[in-house]
Amino acid sequence: MSLWKTYKYMSKNKLYSYRKDFLSTYMVHKEIIIDEGYNEYIEKVPRDGVIWDIGANIGIFAIQCDELHDGNISVYSFEPIPDTYKILCKNLKTRENNNLHAFPFGLSDQNQEDVCFNYFSRGSAATTMGNNLDEKFELGTKTYGGRQNAAIRFFTPLVKWYIKSGVKERKCGLRTISSVIRSEQMQHIDLMKIDVECAELDVLRGIEEEHFPLIKNIYLEVENYRSNHLNSILDILKRNRYQYEVVGNLADAWVDVFARR
Repeated sequence: MSLWKTYKYMSKNKLYSYRKDFLSTYMVHKEIIIDEGYNEYIEKVPRDGVIWDIGANIGIFAIQCDELHDGNISVYSFEPIPDTYKILCKNLKTRENNNLHAFPFGLSDQNQEDVCFNYFSRGSAATTMGNNLDEKFELGTKTYGGRQNAAIRFFTPLVKWYIKSGVKERKCGLRTISSVIRSEQMQHIDLMKIDVECAELDVLRGIEEEHFPLIKNIYLEVENYRSNHLNSILDILKRNRYQYEVVGNLADAWVDVFARR
């Protein structure tokens, strides 16, 4: 059973998670570890390469990068929610690699302080600046529940109630990618993973034209149900000389985009 696999993985690697949010831990673990959703792209990064994890949550993606490269990798993880950031730091410290870096802010199209986020303490993977949880659940049920089984559709209202009952407001800082590239004196980024719950377009808009050539590969989760959202993202990629492929069914509410220069 996948839940048991998640528990064993967390215990074996001495990782921390939320006491009240094992649901998000399970979902992230299933996507990254069980389904190996990113392995193909992580493994193509050269030895001693640089990876950015934008929307890091509790750090499972960074740990998978470190595992697949036997510690010969640098990962920069960005997580704006203070509660989640604390767990991210604890998890990265379980690794022997000193090149796993955590930053306590999100990335967007401008530098800002005290930006309000809806932090779902019982479903941290759904945390967002927006207030569209109902819409996400409805679309998610149609997209994933329709493919799998009636049990998912049956339990969705209960899960939604459970997650929404734990919502809290958090004020967070935001930076642009270009400002971080300058402050960290980045020479290149081999892979940039962006999973930011409907803010992916703003993240891309925070890259100045001069910095796109430093970013070799970009992997985005895109909320395709938002009007013209995917097309706007693809336009930015095309203008900056990326070749891209859309991973998934264009009729679905979510698709992934992999872009490379």
